[in-house]
Order: sequence, then structure tokens, then C-alpha cells
Amino acid sequence: MADAWGSSNYQEAVDEGTSRRRLKWVLGGTAAALIVGGGLAYYFLVYAAPRPIPIEVAVSTPTLLKGGAVQVSVTVTNPSRDRLLDGELVLELPGQTTAQTDEGTASSTSERPVVEVGDLDFGAVATRSFSVTTELSPGSAAPVRAVVSYRTERGAQRFAVARDVSLVVTQPAVSLNIDIAPSVARNDPFSATVRYRNNETAALSGARLALVLPRGISVVSATPQAGATGEWQLPVTAPGASGAIELRLVARNDAISPLGIRATVTSGNRQIAEQAAAFSISADPLGVSVTSAGEDESLVNFSQPLSYSVTVSNLSQVVMKDIVVTARLGNLLNPATVVVQNASLSAGEPVITWRGVGNPRLQSLDPGASVTLNFNVKVVAAKAGSNLSAPVTVDVTSPTVPSGTAASGSKASDVATVKVMAATTFGAAAYWRDPMSQIANSGPQPPRVGTATTYVVRWSINPKSAGLRDATVTGVLPPGVRFTGVRGGVSATALLHDARTGRVTWNAGEVAADATARAAFQVEVVPAANQANRELKLLTDVALEATDAFTGVKVERETIDLTTMLQQGATGVGQGIVEP
Repeated sequence: MADAWGSSNYQEAVDEGTSRRRLKWVLGGTAAALIVGGGLAYYFLVYAAPRPIPIEVAVSTPTLLKGGAVQVSVTVTNPSRDRLLDGELVLELPGQTTAQTDEGTASSTSERPVVEVGDLDFGAVATRSFSVTTELSPGSAAPVRAVVSYRTERGAQRFAVARDVSLVVTQPAVSLNIDIAPSVARNDPFSATVRYRNNETAALSGARLALVLPRGISVVSATPQAGATGEWQLPVTAPGASGAIELRLVARNDAISPLGIRATVTSGNRQIAEQAAAFSISADPLGVSVTSAGEDESLVNFSQPLSYSVTVSNLSQVVMKDIVVTARLGNLLNPATVVVQNASLSAGEPVITWRGVGNPRLQSLDPGASVTLNFNVKVVAAKAGSNLSAPVTVDVTSPTVPSGTAASGSKASDVATVKVMAATTFGAAAYWRDPMSQIANSGPQPPRVGTATTYVVRWSINPKSAGLRDATVTGVLPPGVRFTGVRGGVSATALLHDARTGRVTWNAGEVAADATARAAFQVEVVPAANQANRELKLLTDVALEATDAFTGVKVERETIDLTTMLQQGATGVGQGIVEP
């Protein structure tokens, strides 16, 4: 057996110990590397890595005013030991809302304002202010978000913190109120008051108030008066101060219920307040109708007598007291011919008045009741003009006003108008010598058998009142009477002759009131033997047809036949018997 010091087991033991020592070194080195690497990884990836700072963002929550500017402030606080670098604040606003700031960056807009916060050390605080304006309606909420973005000293990565608040819109920048009665009477001025109040924290300056009125409503007066543009420049008004505009309005006949008045206040290009008020036209408490009765209810002649009836009705639910009725006569009705009972006729003007004296029902007229009043009058004998209307205007008034209606009294009116037809003079005459027509005649007067004699026929149209249109005069030449073609005062196109029928036609057209239109033409006769010792007809069936230019009524006039006996005042009158 070999010695242990030299045996193979010894060598194995040595080798085994060496291996163990090497393993320990390897394991120790690996552990050390892991410890160092982990430490380095922790330092760079955890301890020294960029990370957000627990900054605080606070947003003030004032109430907003529609159309007015309100200050909203955002406060950023850095409570950590890390520095906040390159801070930026963005204010996100809802629609119809804008903000202005003096610190905006290049990318800032009124819809999305952006400001710089800068660098903030531990415990530092930065506050930024915005002037916020909204057009949202009072009672609504405006969600606002403040977003602060930044980086730290640990790297370029940016972080963001947001803060959400809701701002309530409480009232407009300027409060408006319109005081007006719920019901107004037609054609009777009524009152309305527009009141305004400054709700902003600053004085109101440069604001304008405008009214929008419906059709049929107009301003009678205003205190203070509107400017040249129809708007009111509101005075510089301190915060909380108020003012008013006093109006007198009137509803004309073309006003139709329901109605509304609207007031707006603008500042610059912004509308900062608006208010509307509704009202209606009250039902007429009184009713009246006036009618004329005659040969024709709308077309009359000069000197024609007319009978009028005036009916007054109580259309309300209350008793109408002390009713007064007046009837004003147009200037074509002769006040000297008025016949009326229980009424008075004014001495200075043509007005008939009925009161309660002699008419008890006018003193007190029950709801639904009516009363009828009558009078007679004649059309004047004559009057020239182109608009011959004869109106009777009736007005009814009572101091009684139904409850709930803004009016100085109850009233009603009506008009009855008749048209006076034209008084037209139509003349037709034959002449042997007629200097007016400037037509030279020849032959004997009285005419002789077998000898030619020429005569002038002259027509004239003279409308004494209204003018005429489409005026036409016609006549027929009997056998043996020849149209020579000579005309006076009229063209060949206006005065025509039909040789086949013997008809002569004068198209006079329009003839003005109180003017005279004339036409003349020449005819020739050669009496036959069987016509001796009697007068000869020169023109038969003479007639005028026209249209009254005012009333549109057809006008017709006829005259007697024209003969060689001529007419009174003419040369050769009474000498028209044919000599043999």
C-alpha cells in the first residue's frame, strides 16, 4: 500500500480544493457584478429617472355673466423638493366662451388661451389670471379645464396635471326688464318702460340699447330720446346702478296679435343682454257701423239726397257709460241740408254730435246691446275735381275701459264713402259760318235744289266734375249728305268716316275734369227736287259713350238730330228750308 502523501487520492483532493476555490471566486464575482449592476440600474432607472411632481393646481370659481367679463385665476403650487421647469398653462373653455390674458404665448387664442408658468422651486407659487366672457344663457354651466404641463431636472420628458371646475352663468352683464300691459287698445297710445341694471364689477361704458318692434307698433315719444340711429346710448353706469327708458307706443290698424317687444344691449360688437315682453291687442269694446241708403249705396249724383244710419254696439262685458258719437261730413255733402234729431250740428265745421242728452241709451249701454242713430243730407249741387268722394267719418268714444286693458278710454270708428258721378256736358251743333273751327264753307243758306252747300258739324265734351276716359262720339250721315274729308281741331286718325255706313266716329280718349275737348268736320248737301220746301237732316243718332275716370261708371249722352235749320246763335239760323 502506498503512502497517503504519494497516493492518487491526494492529488484528487488537491484538484477538488482548487475547483472549489475557483467556484467561490466565480460565484462571488457574479454576485458582486449583480449588486453593482443592480445599484447602477436602480440609480439610473429609478432614482435618477424623470418622474412627475405632485404639483397642485387650483382654479377660482366666480359666477359668470352673460356678455360680461369675469376674472378667473389659476394658481400652480410646487410642494415637492424637485424643481418644476418650463411650466405652461392652457385654459380649455366650452363653446360660446372666450378668455383674454396679457401673458399669452404665441400659440394663445381667445378660445384656447396659453400662458407660461416658468420654473418653480420647492414651495413656489405662480398665479395667472384670465378675463372670461361667455354667451351661454343664464342658468347654464360652463365646464373649464386648467392643464399645466412641465418637465423636471431629471430629463426632457413633460408631464401634465389637469384641474376641472364648473362655472355657473347666473345673469347677463346687464339686466333688462320690460314693463308693459298685457293688453292694449288699437290707436290709443300706451306706456312701456325698459329698465336696465349694470351687474358687472366695473362701470358700464359704451353700451347701446335698441328696440325691436313688431309691425304696426311705433314709438310716439321716449324719455330720454333715442339717438340719430334709433338707439339709446346708455350712460356710464357704476356697478349695481340702474336706469330706465320711458316709452309711449301706439298700435296701428295693421298690428296683429300676438305681439312682442324686444330690447337688446350691445357693447362693441357683442350683444350682452336681451329681453322680450309679449302683449296683445284687446278686443274692441265698442263697435260702430255707418251705412248710406239711396238709389245707389256707393255711386250718387250731385244734389242727390242721402239717408245715413249709425249703429253703435257694446262688444264688451261691462256697461259702457257716457257714449259720445260724432259724424264728420265730407266737403261734397251740404251741411245746410242736414236733418237730424237729438243731435247738434257744429257751426264752424260739418260735424254732427250725439250725446246722452236726448239719447238715454248713450248714457248707459248694456253688454251686447246696440243703438241706431239716423240723419239725412244732400250731395252738393256741383263741384269740379278729379276725386269726388263724399265720406262720412263716425267716431264713438266712452271713458269706460274693460279691466286689464291699457287705454285712456274705449273708442271705435267707421267710414262710409260714396262717389259722385261726373256731370258731363255734351254738345253737338251744325254751322254754316263757324270761325271757331276755321273751316270755310260755301253755297247758299238756305240751301237750294241742285246747288251744293257745305256745313260744319262741331262736337264738344266738357266733364264738369271727374274726368272721362275712353270717350267716343258717333253720328250717322243720312243719304244725300257727303263727308268732305275736311276736319278741324282733330286728326284723321282720331275722327274716322265709314263711307259704307255713313258713320262718323271721334275717338276723344281721355278728357280731364273741367276741360273741354272739341272736334269739327265738314259735310256737303245737294238738295234734290223732292226735298224742296223742307229742312234736311245733316247728322242723326248722335251719342257720347265714355267711362267716368273716378267711379268707373259708364257715361252715356245723346242729342237731337242736326238739320239745316241750324241752332240758335248760328249764322243762317231759321233759314234751313230748301228753296226750289
